[in-house]
Amino acid sequence: MSRRHIFPFLQKSLTLFPAVAVVGARQVGKTTLLHSAPGPWARYDMEVQSDRAQVADDPDLFLRLATGPVAIDEAQLAPALFPALRVAIDSHRAQKGIYLLSGSSSPDLVKSISESLSGRIALLELGPFSLAEAWDQPASLIYELIAARAGIDELLQAASPRIPLARVLDYWYNGGYPEPWLSGDADFRRLWQRNYLDTYLLRDIGVLFPGLNRDRYRQFIQLLANVSG
Repeated sequence: MSRRHIFPFLQKSLTLFPAVAVVGARQVGKTTLLHSAPGPWARYDMEVQSDRAQVADDPDLFLRLATGPVAIDEAQLAPALFPALRVAIDSHRAQKGIYLLSGSSSPDLVKSISESLSGRIALLELGPFSLAEAWDQPASLIYELIAARAGIDELLQAASPRIPLARVLDYWYNGGYPEPWLSGDADFRRLWQRNYLDTYLLRDIGVLFPGLNRDRYRQFIQLLANVSG
């Protein structure tokens, strides 16, 4: 997990809050991040029917029977879980780092967290690889140095380029989604990106906005890409 600069924040949050949620788009590495979390987690994936049945059929009973830290992937698929989590956390409020959730960003997930777990949960947002993560570079310390009132020489050193322009352009062109980036195969990257967009339109956007004209929305996405280019 040396690539993901969010990992130290995940570790720290688990020592401060009863629950931590990692949210972000599909395929950015949320599940991998959950599996890297330190500790003996009982893991459940809400996209697996057997796991979902254990958790969602009676969330209160499930949490009462849990004997250790619980990690739940794609938690937005089990909305009844969140009120039960509030009750479970409040009954053992002094315990930290006992629930670890992940979920694809959605209005339902944000609403469930804000309504049921406000003040009880740390919310971390994970994106695709940053430029520094893609090329195994350390995170920039520029903001920390500014906050610490560092001298101009330290600031200039921290702001100096660490990655050649060719690598910057390669990252910009291929994007930072972990699977296609790590594959190194140009054909796979093109096919992955095309299929990701189709899945995004048919699955995520289709669920959120059933009446949306998907062909027009695809054109809108292409327009945004051209403006970026």
